[in-house]
Amino acid sequence: MRKIHVIVFLLFLAFAAQAQNLKLWYSKPAQHWTEALPLGNSRLGVMVFGGTSREELQLNEETFWSGGPYNNNNPKGREALPKVRELVFQNKFVEAQKVIDENFFTPQHGMRYLTLGSLFIHQPGHEQARNYYRDLNLENATATVRYEVNGVNYTRTVFSSFSDNVIMVRLEADKSKALSFSLSYDSPLKSAVTVKGRKLLVRCEGAEHEGIPAAMH
Repeated sequence: MRKIHVIVFLLFLAFAAQAQNLKLWYSKPAQHWTEALPLGNSRLGVMVFGGTSREELQLNEETFWSGGPYNNNNPKGREALPKVRELVFQNKFVEAQKVIDENFFTPQHGMRYLTLGSLFIHQPGHEQARNYYRDLNLENATATVRYEVNGVNYTRTVFSSFSDNVIMVRLEADKSKALSFSLSYDSPLKSAVTVKGRKLLVRCEGAEHEGIPAAMH
């Protein structure tokens, strides 16, 4: 029995050592949404594209959905249910499915998750970056971008804090006064951007979906 415990313990140590190196890494920025790296804290989410002269951080939040409250029950379904049961008990599954398709569904198939738009970090002059590297660290849930421009090494780290309920971005350079950037925002939805002090404030309007007008803002 002791031998089995030792083997299990050794396997656990081997797995733990491998887990420390669990990273998705790439040698160029994401060109498409499916190549961006995801982070989140269960309420806030971000897709990190890893650009150099322009970084895109696409944002979403769990309560921001298209459409609004609606009833997705088809009143004909209750009347058709006995017929469906009868066909199922007769092993007539194709016929039962046809009755379901004709009587249970409505034009609404569910509302869709909406993006809050994208925050952009602009760093002009970083177009010709060298030694580019980006990764998603699965051990500590951080997305990191590293590259070199004119002898300066830049690092950008993104993570999402559950306890503080924020998405954080840390910008670093290994030489003094080398950091310079500006911020902007864009969204496929109707939105308005204002600046208040040191805050960039965005108001997004929701979107209609399958005939259900937008209720979220």
